[in-house]
Amino acid sequence: PGVGGVVEILKAKYGCSKGFRIRVVGETTSLLQFEGGKTAPKNHENTGWKWVIRSDEESKILAAETKLAAMQRAAAEQQKQVAAHKVAEF
Repeated sequence: PGVGGVVEILKAKYGCSKGFRIRVVGETTSLLQFEGGKTAPKNHENTGWKWVIRSDEESKILAAETKLAAMQRAAAEQQKQVAAHKVAEF
């Protein structure tokens, strides 16, 4: 989930200091590849590094899901109002 994303280094490892943020420029089955030729094992997620900003595609999906949920809540509220109005007409 990552080319284009940014990770934060949690420990002084991978040629980076703790707290350093770096962009993911590539990945293999087992490694994330960062700017400057640095790499970190994918299985170190949440122990050696963590995602700060996921790739653009994941960000777009999350934004779309959030928007959809808001629209569904608004539609449900509107249905309640219509039902209440119909009851009031009788």
